[in-house]
Amino acid sequence: MVNVQSIDPTGADLGAWHRAYLAAHRVDDPGEPEWLLEEVRAKARPGQDEVSDVLLARDDAGDVLGVAYLSMPTSDNQHLLLIEHLAVVPEARRQGVGTGLLQAAAATARRHGRSTLLLEVLAPGSRDHNLPGDVAARSWGFAVASRDQRRTLTLPLPGAVADHVRSAIGSRADAYDVVTWCGSAPAPLLEDRALIQQRMSTDTPLGDIDWRAEAWDGARFRRFEESVSAMGRQSWTAGAVERTTGRLVAATWILAHPNQPTQAWQWDTLVLPEHRGHRLGLATKLANIERLQQDRPTTRHVSTGNAADNAAMIAVNDALGFRVTGFWREYQRRL
Repeated sequence: MVNVQSIDPTGADLGAWHRAYLAAHRVDDPGEPEWLLEEVRAKARPGQDEVSDVLLARDDAGDVLGVAYLSMPTSDNQHLLLIEHLAVVPEARRQGVGTGLLQAAAATARRHGRSTLLLEVLAPGSRDHNLPGDVAARSWGFAVASRDQRRTLTLPLPGAVADHVRSAIGSRADAYDVVTWCGSAPAPLLEDRALIQQRMSTDTPLGDIDWRAEAWDGARFRRFEESVSAMGRQSWTAGAVERTTGRLVAATWILAHPNQPTQAWQWDTLVLPEHRGHRLGLATKLANIERLQQDRPTTRHVSTGNAADNAAMIAVNDALGFRVTGFWREYQRRL
């Protein structure tokens, strides 16, 4: 029998949760760095902008069979529950563990007044086809809402690639200054940085995902930065500042953890629509990669994700040398 319970993320059970997550991760996504225990613990702390529920599935003997991490936005999108990590240990698969975890997730959603579940199914390498996770998601009543691709950049960036990118940018970004920083956004740019984060919820391809406009200000973005720091993560940002107005109109950032010295993750990149066409995506991404290499020369791989229909960002990443290393699908279910 599968027994699913919510656990205290500050207690000893989180260690068992993480061990089960690792057992599944190393089979399902070998070679990709895992989510660290300290990151899970920090993320699960109660916050102003989201709440979480950490689920552990055991059998009658108390052995851990599977896990899930549930996240619920509270500042906006209060109809959503995100199933960020659902994993079943390899030896317990096809025994109803995933079904039990999803039933518990649905119960959590109803308890919190959430009407829509989002679930991610990963397909590492070139396995972009009908995987067990896809079959299971459909059997649980989920439908594909977005198709995405994982891309990886190998560092150091060859000088010839950097030169080619600079040539492609040419004089098109001359009306802007590209700036970089490590850690928190400079105070004069904070509100503009928050606006760019807000526009991520409206100006990027989301497929059929029912993700609604978010409201960001400087205070919310500072809380976001603090949550990143609490997980032990470091961040590097590059932005484009319009010279005539002093406004930040584009930003991109990379995150990394000291305990994973060779790996980094490319997070959000956005150019405000009214400033597109000046190669600011290329200019900021190149600057940030070069700043990362300078500050953290141990980095060998930068991973990112793109919606499969985000042609503009895919072109930017391809120009920098990112290559497809996996696929995933976002599944959605309305309760």
